[in-house]
Amino acid sequence: MFKIPYIEPRAKALAVTCVFAFAGIMGWYFAESASPDPLLLLPLAIFYATLTVNTYFSVKLFASITPMHDRIHQLFDLLMVAAYFVLAYTFFSPQAFFLAALFLFIFALLKYILLLGIIPHLKLLKRKITIDLFGTLLCASVVAGAYMGFVTESAWALAIIFLLANIYLLFINPMYRLID
Repeated sequence: MFKIPYIEPRAKALAVTCVFAFAGIMGWYFAESASPDPLLLLPLAIFYATLTVNTYFSVKLFASITPMHDRIHQLFDLLMVAAYFVLAYTFFSPQAFFLAALFLFIFALLKYILLLGIIPHLKLLKRKITIDLFGTLLCASVVAGAYMGFVTESAWALAIIFLLANIYLLFINPMYRLID
């Protein structure tokens, strides 16, 4: 059986963030030439950049408290990485981008629900689950809005609401800290 080597949480967070940032830059670069509306790329890029910053803090904290060799945790990490790469390479299609974001949040929500009872930080997990539930609902609303014909409005709603929520949850009332 393949064992994942231990990587210090800050180093792991930085590596993951850099990989996702590079994927996002490449996805945006190729979408910019293919997109019928280059201005629609801006809110998608804002959302993706905000998500990438958030990912650094999330990986840094949870890599330090989650068992490394938990198979369910590894499976959901792989699903989230796959969804992240799909997100990075769907800038050219807002509807596909919104669906990838929705699946990313669904996988995150399930991952943290399944960590209940595995890690001893119940208050932190409940807070993270609540936040991911709101992210899932936001993305589901954006998917619905886009399929009702409000693609641009949905993209901007996603970018603005997610950016404001992350300003609050990363800098004003930080969510990535041990609270119990």
